[in-house]
Amino acid sequence: MRLSKAQGVTRARAVPLRPELSAEHGVTLIETLISAVILVIVLFAVLASLDAASHTTAVNRSRTVAAGLAEQELERLSALPATTLASYSKATRTVTVGKSDYQITSDAEWVHDASGAALSCDSDGKQADYIRIASDVRSSVVGKNVKPVTMTSLVAPRVGSFGANQGTLAVQLKNELDAPIANMPVNIAGPVNQVDATNALGCAVFGHIAAGAYNVTVSQPGWVDVSGNQTLTKTAQVSAGTELVLKNKDGEQKILVTPQTEYYTFAPGTRADLKPGETIFTGAAQKDGKLVAQRVTVSKDGVKPPQ
Repeated sequence: MRLSKAQGVTRARAVPLRPELSAEHGVTLIETLISAVILVIVLFAVLASLDAASHTTAVNRSRTVAAGLAEQELERLSALPATTLASYSKATRTVTVGKSDYQITSDAEWVHDASGAALSCDSDGKQADYIRIASDVRSSVVGKNVKPVTMTSLVAPRVGSFGANQGTLAVQLKNELDAPIANMPVNIAGPVNQVDATNALGCAVFGHIAAGAYNVTVSQPGWVDVSGNQTLTKTAQVSAGTELVLKNKDGEQKILVTPQTEYYTFAPGTRADLKPGETIFTGAAQKDGKLVAQRVTVSKDGVKPPQ
């Protein structure tokens, strides 16, 4: 209510009260809160970027160390004798660099010369030509959030690296679906005792081991044979040399080739090679009173043709 004075008379006039809608007392507090929220969001983004950069740096540093360790392991395996690599079993050891532990797994297996693939159990009776060595390095960073560092190389055994009285024993494991079983330990006991794991083809190949009788044992928790036995033992005979398998329509024939086995090849000849005293072998037919043959095999340098 407002008081007014007119012509000496004091009168009272009612004036409605209006709320002060234009007051700005709370604006400053709201702007401060919004600014603080924006600042927190920006800080979180910056911290996330710094954390990602730090993680990337740690991963790169760990991979560099792991690559160096993998290369050193390959050099160590390459320096081992071929006879040691031939019976090398997969092994894992821990190396500490700084404050990080690295698990180094090394392995060696026979592979084919042409394809470089894992050795099969029925590779035409021939032994592999090379030994593939591999090293795999993992750590708390390398091998979990990123791929482990793996390096491989081939080692060619020198001629004469192995003895004459040696052969190869191959063991293949398959499951109930006739599929190969990989990474299954196989033990052999005989003139030498060795342990090896099956490869991707389900084969454990024991190359260049002493000839003789062996007991082959497979025992792994969670696996049984068709009779329900966890431990399976079989006997095998390793012969010195290489076993060749000749297949034809009537079946197959196995031929053992030892270091003492002699073999020959044929070479083109001329009439001058048909000398008196030489041994010849041919399949001739009678024609017009004469023997006619498409080809004649003649001895040379004391080597007689096969009869």
